[in-house]
Amino acid sequence: MSSKAALRHLALARRSALHPEEREERDFKIMQRLLSLKDFTSAGCVLFYVSFGSEVDTHDMMNRSFGGKTVLAPRVDGDNLHLHELTSLDDLKPGAYGILEPDASLPVLDPAKVDIIIVPGAAFDLRGHRIGYGKGYYDRLLNNVDALKIGLAYDRQMVEQVPDEPHDIPVDIIITNERMVDLR
Repeated sequence: MSSKAALRHLALARRSALHPEEREERDFKIMQRLLSLKDFTSAGCVLFYVSFGSEVDTHDMMNRSFGGKTVLAPRVDGDNLHLHELTSLDDLKPGAYGILEPDASLPVLDPAKVDIIIVPGAAFDLRGHRIGYGKGYYDRLLNNVDALKIGLAYDRQMVEQVPDEPHDIPVDIIITNERMVDLR
């Protein structure tokens, strides 16, 4: 098992070990930090990952952003992510890997129009490097945009160092239940 795979396994096990009530409390703290971030309040267009399983919950964040922002969510198509505009969480349907994603009929937006990308991850380090889920969807997307990249994680997903490769794109900000790390 590569060190990335071992770190991913460890961080996901730590994340999954959280009791649902603990997770809910931590999700709320993370959401408060995100929603009060000046960059977020001034952003017009935000791409959220649609949380799944034990990930930091983005559903409430998305609900609180409708009406004031253009809210996007990704849809897997082959090796790429298409960014669709949502009007509500009802626009989401089970898609690739059983994860909720936008219906293919919803408007697709150019990634260049996105102000902020909320990035998922299994683990993050204090340099902004992340371990995703191994498919590379976000690495390919982040490589082609100029948006502010914000990683959301529980503090227990922070690791000392993520082995990074030249194609890895670090996030600009990491928000956890304990802290906000601005790496710009």
